[in-house]
Amino acid sequence: MARILHVTLRLAGVLLLLASLSCIFVTEIHRQRLHRQQLEQEISSLQTMLSNFKSLIAYNETLLKGPYALPPLSTILNDDGSVVGNPQILLQFAIVGFGKCGTSSLMHWLEMHPELQMLNQEVWALTGRDPGRLIRRLHRKLRNPLQQRGYKCPGDLLAHFVMDYYRNYWPQTKLLVGVRHPIHWFQSLYNFRIQNFKNFAEIPHPNKLIGVCESKWSLICMGRGFFGYHLMKLGKQYANGVRETLALERNMLDWMGASNKTDLSVVTPLPNQLFMFEIQQLSEKNLTRHMQFKSDIQHYLNLTHPLTDTVHFKPGMEWHETLQQRKDALKIDICQDQYLPARLILMQMSRMTSEWIRNVFLELPGVFVSSKDHVRSILATEWMVDPCGDKVDSVSEAELDRIMVETTGQPLEGLALTRARFKVLTA
Repeated sequence: MARILHVTLRLAGVLLLLASLSCIFVTEIHRQRLHRQQLEQEISSLQTMLSNFKSLIAYNETLLKGPYALPPLSTILNDDGSVVGNPQILLQFAIVGFGKCGTSSLMHWLEMHPELQMLNQEVWALTGRDPGRLIRRLHRKLRNPLQQRGYKCPGDLLAHFVMDYYRNYWPQTKLLVGVRHPIHWFQSLYNFRIQNFKNFAEIPHPNKLIGVCESKWSLICMGRGFFGYHLMKLGKQYANGVRETLALERNMLDWMGASNKTDLSVVTPLPNQLFMFEIQQLSEKNLTRHMQFKSDIQHYLNLTHPLTDTVHFKPGMEWHETLQQRKDALKIDICQDQYLPARLILMQMSRMTSEWIRNVFLELPGVFVSSKDHVRSILATEWMVDPCGDKVDSVSEAELDRIMVETTGQPLEGLALTRARFKVLTA
């Protein structure tokens, strides 16, 4: 009996030893399995890093080889912001004017194209006399070497010193410029400022904004909408040499009070190509003209792929209901009689601009337009009449005086604008 007990105990010991070894073995197998999984994960991670590194190398090689490859910023711009190199590679096209003439819609339309990249906000660096800021922004934000670079600042064309930056730094940049009937333009601009300015309640009556832009309200004055004058200041009419200034051009200079300050014949003609469009072309209903417009923009920008249909984009801010109601109450319907003095001046600008663009600007070298005959027709008909009716051509000076006193507190002679400038001139 004792022997059996002894054998049983020894057998139990062996079984315990085997069980212990089995546990150790299972644990080791599990540890090895975990280790293997860890190694596999590390190998997978290393493979991913290697793949990313190869992609980075390939991308950097593309950056060096693409048609719009960027050189180091230091070869273009010093730390102090001074331009030391050639920044032309940074800007292939620019939307430079005019505000409230479809420039936002054009920007959003063009940036949808796979061959183009754009800064998605306006950059008013050149108007602030700081080209270095624009250069840094373009270099930092638009890195794809396979896409043309562009940006939008509808104030560029209004600040004539800005055009010297294009002459000196970006003479090959292709410009795009939108125009619009000045009466429609001013109503859109005024209501836009009411909608978006914090000090909207202080914005003067439109009849106080007549004339050149010399006050704190220069961002909303009517002189900004004298499109013919601003285009004339580019000097492209002198691209073929000195010529006599036309009577119409002298009238335009005089209207802006610039005749004694400006000799356009000594202005260096802007070398840039310029594509002008009338805002209605962005929403053209005629299919033939619509397709022609897309095709002409495509070829102007040297794009391989066609453009999509044009898009409409309405910029601006939204407000809570109470504030929005206050703003809406101050927005204008420019066809009301209280705005007759403003419309009279806007029509003067419209008629002079229409005649100069039709007879001079559209025939200049380096100026492009889609469906030229159709644009001429719009300018020759719609731009020559007040869309609100013909009262603007028959209103008396006495009536203008009465309206001006009621809306501004001053008769005509109390304004910087003279009575002569109220005459509706066509040539």
